[in-house]
Amino acid sequence: MSDTQHLSTGSKKPIFPDDGVLKLYSMRFCPYAHRVHLVLDAKNVPHHDTYINLREKPEWFLQVSSSSKVPALELVKEPGNPVLIESLIICDYLDEKYPEVPLYQLKWRDLMLQDRAVKCFYLDGQTHNKYMSSRRAGNADYNMLYNEAKRAKLE
Repeated sequence: MSDTQHLSTGSKKPIFPDDGVLKLYSMRFCPYAHRVHLVLDAKNVPHHDTYINLREKPEWFLQVSSSSKVPALELVKEPGNPVLIESLIICDYLDEKYPEVPLYQLKWRDLMLQDRAVKCFYLDGQTHNKYMSSRRAGNADYNMLYNEAKRAKLE
């Protein structure tokens, strides 16, 4: 992501091959987009990246993302090519669609308990396990990583 071009006002919409690969509209410095990139990379999901300048958005971007927000994931294999917009919704979709590397190690009804575990994980200032919910990184771990990085930047 370090040497990417962000498309801005006046830019033409990129043309990708009709290969059935997901299209991710993102921004290099957006933490919500980073979350989606982490999940796509963790699950080894092929995707095309398009980076958007959020201060000077291309005119065509409103047709892709009705809220003009990033991240936006275009589901090219689905009828009508729908676009998902919120990062957590995108991550949940990816977890259901690509279950080989699950983000959630617990059943859906247990997610509230997992959320409580996240809040208590650093309560005494020490980590107790390598990962929150199992031997592999899950959604709770990615959220913790993001929050820790954000907190370190503020200090």
